[in-house]
Amino acid sequence: MGTARLLELRPARQGDPDVTLYVKGFLSRGEDPDRFGSWLACHEELEKTHGWGHHAFGYHWPSGRFGKLTAAVGAVKGVVDVIRVVRNVRRAASLGHLGYIAGEQLATILALFVYQYMTASRNARELADELAVQLRELAASGKDVRVVAHSLGCRQVIEAAARLDPGLRPAEIHLCAPAVREDDVADKLSGLARGTTFLYYTEKDRVLDLAFTPLARGRALGFAGPRRARQRLLALDVSECFDFWVHGEYKDRFSRLVP
Repeated sequence: MGTARLLELRPARQGDPDVTLYVKGFLSRGEDPDRFGSWLACHEELEKTHGWGHHAFGYHWPSGRFGKLTAAVGAVKGVVDVIRVVRNVRRAASLGHLGYIAGEQLATILALFVYQYMTASRNARELADELAVQLRELAASGKDVRVVAHSLGCRQVIEAAARLDPGLRPAEIHLCAPAVREDDVADKLSGLARGTTFLYYTEKDRVLDLAFTPLARGRALGFAGPRRARQRLLALDVSECFDFWVHGEYKDRFSRLVP
């Protein structure tokens, strides 16, 4: 594939205790995969409140960006799933469970997610291999590596970290709304990081509920959380931090979620 790469978002400063890597997953409509502004705004807050280092990278990977919704629907192999998901949302809107405008916005977001999910699924193994190489190189710097991943990016991070020797794994991992079934990564969640792996989830996440579930034929970890405890895995129900819009809002609220 050869299209994944690291982007230095903030330069290192003398005395930085660590380096943070942001791995975006779901891209909202019109969102540039190279722009991490909202995540960096949260990073600045965490520098002040949690003592995070200034040095930060973003991970650019082919997550399925496109310009028009019609292009997405035409490209999706599982187009029947898109139609069914959108139809269900519109039916909810017509029954008064959602306002019409909110329903149409949600339908668009769901179709975006489906396309990106299909792209990520097709390339999952190669993407994880590439990310593992980048994590190994960051670890070679001698600093503690922190990884913050969102949505579809979480599967890559889990797979990539599990490929590394325990001593080379990130010191800390944050999985925001992971779009992955627990059964698919069950053997990798224990001891994924050298320190704690934080998993943020909420049943308010309509994108994972309405789009991921029919595609993957199972609940996402970012929706239901893990069924059982695992070594050095801390699952956090963050429902109280969100209202209607959830899945694309993690980038704006992340600094409020970190314990």
